[in-house]
Amino acid sequence: IGIMTLTNFGSRSQLIVRGKQVGKDLVNYSESLEETGERKYPEDGSCIMIIATDAPLSSRQLVRIANRSPLGLARTGFTSSSGSGDYVISFSTTNRQTTNNHQVSKKVNRLVDEGKTISMMFQAVVEAAEESVLNSLVAGKTIAGPDSHIAHAIPINLINEMISDKFIL
Repeated sequence: IGIMTLTNFGSRSQLIVRGKQVGKDLVNYSESLEETGERKYPEDGSCIMIIATDAPLSSRQLVRIANRSPLGLARTGFTSSSGSGDYVISFSTTNRQTTNNHQVSKKVNRLVDEGKTISMMFQAVVEAAEESVLNSLVAGKTIAGPDSHIAHAIPINLINEMISDKFIL
C-alpha cells in the first residue's frame, strides 16, 4: 500500500509524532497571530488522500481500506473541522482486465474479506496514512504568501529531540 496525501489542514499545536504530543511546543514556529493573539487564518482546510495497492482487492474492499485511512491521520493529531473537505480515493493495480465483448465475465483472484490478511491491510493503510502525513511535513519548506503570511517549515531537529535521540525523521 502506498499513499499520497495533500495535508492542507489543522494546527501545529495538535501535532503528534510517534505518539508524543509535540505540537504544543511548536506553536511559536508556526502560528500566524494578530496582536490580539488570534489566528489570522482558519485551521480548517483539506485533506486529500490517494491510496494505491497491488493487492487483489475488490471495489468493496477498496472502500473498506479507504474508510480506515483517517485512523492514520488521527495518529498525527488530525481532527476534521466543519470547514474541512476530506477525500480519499483508493485503487488496485492488480487484475486489470481488458474489455472483451465476447466474454460475459472473467474469474479474478481477490482477497477474502474475513481473516488475518485483510486485517493486515487495514493496519498497513493506517500506518501508511500516518507516514504520508509525516513525510509531507518533513518535505515542507518555509514559504511566504499574500498579506505577509509566512508558513514556517516544521523544525525537524527540534521534533527529533522531543521524540527520541535515536529516531530521525
